[in-house]
Amino acid sequence: MSTVVGAHTITANGTLLDTCAIDSTNSTLGSYLKARGGVIVMPRQPLQNGVRYAVAVTVNGMPYTWSFTVGPFASPPPPPMAVWTSLGGVVTSGPGVSSWGANRVDAFARGSDNSLYQNTWNGTAWSGWAGLGGVLTSGPSAVSWSANRIDVFVRGTDNQLYHRYSDGTRWSAWGGLGGVHTSGPGVASWSAGRLDVFVRGTDDGLYHKVWDGLRWSAWEGLGGGLTSDPGAVSSAVNRVGVVVRGTDNAVWTRSWNGSGWTSWTTLGGTATSAPAMASCASGHFDVFVRGTDNQIYQVGFTGASWSGWRALGANWTSGPSAVCEPGTNTIELFASGTDNALWTESVGGS
Repeated sequence: MSTVVGAHTITANGTLLDTCAIDSTNSTLGSYLKARGGVIVMPRQPLQNGVRYAVAVTVNGMPYTWSFTVGPFASPPPPPMAVWTSLGGVVTSGPGVSSWGANRVDAFARGSDNSLYQNTWNGTAWSGWAGLGGVLTSGPSAVSWSANRIDVFVRGTDNQLYHRYSDGTRWSAWGGLGGVHTSGPGVASWSAGRLDVFVRGTDDGLYHKVWDGLRWSAWEGLGGGLTSDPGAVSSAVNRVGVVVRGTDNAVWTRSWNGSGWTSWTTLGGTATSAPAMASCASGHFDVFVRGTDNQIYQVGFTGASWSGWRALGANWTSGPSAVCEPGTNTIELFASGTDNALWTESVGGS
């Protein structure tokens, strides 16, 4: 049935609102409305909770009136609990993880011989664990800045930071980057040829070192009082976020906003591991940590505000590591279980 709207008004608690109406003469929605004999009448501003609205509209010469009050908007249901998959192995550290494509994930961990091991997902199956040598006194941290490029960082027996990289065909030798560190590293990259590495120093403060494509900078102190390894991620070009556990066992964060470092901000919680950080969109962050019940917990930043913490279940013996596959909203999450194997699950990003 064809519909033609005549006079129409909407009031909010008695106040007349600016409105618009659409009937079957509309070029875009006309066929839909004609098939249903319907019209659309709406205010030009969002409905407000607790407000009583009264509508009056004439359609095909027939007047209609009704009223309603807007109640609280329902929150979306929580995501389903994570379902974890074992990658096997015998790991003696928290994992590190990187991704350079939607079907590529590389997981790294310290083995029972204190050397570095790698396991790769190619979009279909995991490769199995392969040894990469070294003598580690921390868990590894990894990042990819482009296709086929992976950079891995660890702490050595002399408490220096060590680095090696793969260009897709071979792994480089280990190279020392100096310093005296009391934690494992965290690393982020916001463009090809750029690396931002973070560690805890002997004063428990956060320290930062940059590869600009040509050379390494000196170590820069960023303050704080850390009781864990740092986690780091880039959410956009010239943007880096860092998370740590503080002396109060809460998770703390600060970020580089393109021109300077923000102040430290607490995300709360009671962490029993180092936190990990991932980003699936510009300005968005997801933080993961092990809680006092040994579950992994997630909190997200949408670019405007932080969510509350939510549990992802299970019983873990290490802190987590996380990475968002490029071009997706899928975060690959890893942690070691009570069987000392590495486990993984996919969760949605904020």
